[in-house]
Amino acid sequence: PWLRTITIVWPFLAIVLVQLCSAVVSMDVLSGMRSFVEGESLWAKAHHEAVNSLQRYALTHDEAEFRSYKAAIAVPLADREGRMELEKRHPDYDVVTAAWVRGGNHPDNIPAGIRLFRYFRHVSFMREVVEKWAGAEVLIGELEHIAATIRSDIHRGAGVGATSALV
Repeated sequence: PWLRTITIVWPFLAIVLVQLCSAVVSMDVLSGMRSFVEGESLWAKAHHEAVNSLQRYALTHDEAEFRSYKAAIAVPLADREGRMELEKRHPDYDVVTAAWVRGGNHPDNIPAGIRLFRYFRHVSFMREVVEKWAGAEVLIGELEHIAATIRSDIHRGAGVGATSALV
């Protein structure tokens, strides 16, 4: 009787365990996606604020606007640092966590984001996201160059004629 009961119950227990594991993995992937969406939102808002602050700085020469630009641009720069660390064969997760916290991400959300990146980096949906992210970082680098030029022009007293395309 016991053997018959075990034979009948065992497949159902296996199915429940597989479903439980599947649910846990699914929730972790969803949490990672939520982390990425939140990070993208913070990145976009910071980028927008950086550009606006830099435009105001170019027009007004107000150092508070330049400080606002530097504070805002720090978010995408921190996210870049975290992404670049994750691209390494053996990343330092403490470096990634510290960078993404500086990028405004909540520390509790970062581990799921790291796992999503590491496990799915080369799957089509993530590859596309990361390629766009890296492409946007090139533009952030150009923005940093423009900011340095504007700052140099202002400090030299040259005005911002050379950088009027920004405003």
